[in-house]
Amino acid sequence: GVIFQGRFAPEKYAPPVIEVAALLTPMLVELWREIQSKMLPTPAKFHYFFNLRDLTRVTQGIMMVPHEVIADEQVLVALWKHESTRIFSDKLNTVQDKVGYDAAVQQVIRRFLGEDM
Repeated sequence: GVIFQGRFAPEKYAPPVIEVAALLTPMLVELWREIQSKMLPTPAKFHYFFNLRDLTRVTQGIMMVPHEVIADEQVLVALWKHESTRIFSDKLNTVQDKVGYDAAVQQVIRRFLGEDM
């Protein structure tokens, strides 16, 4: 929320980018909750722990990108998806879990941004 509001200021970004930036945190929290509830640790998947630190890592990855790179809202969504995948999906060790993760990401994007993204 507030971190992205400061980062995506009107002086540097177009209104569509600012509108999407305002949704990044709620999107991330919903994705985290979905992953956390469905990808539970087991003896074979003992490392499937998803905590608040993961949210911080995604946010940090987005914040580190130079503002010139984020040309429009599609790039911002792609960046959000990339950073989320880097943090969450890289922990997953089965194809089925990775497919489930990809479906969860697409569901969150559609819910918050519609079918056009």
